Amino acid sequence: MYTVASNTLTPTIYVYTVLIIIGAGLSSQAAYNIAPTKVHPSKISNAIGFINVAQIGGIALVLAISGAVF
Repeated sequence: MYTVASNTLTPTIYVYTVLIIIGAGLSSQAAYNIAPTKVHPSKISNAIGFINVAQIGGIALVLAISGAVF
């Protein structure tokens, strides 16, 4: 998005936004594929639960910080 200027066409901005969304989605889902391969089979549910809590907690933390700053 650093190439976007005031005269950038709207479809170009949409394409950039879609690319950002795809990248963010893939990176946030990667943990669900990697964690089960790295832990003992009896701990897979714990690893998935930790990822869920970390993602939701991260969102809550970022929203709290941004609310305090702005």
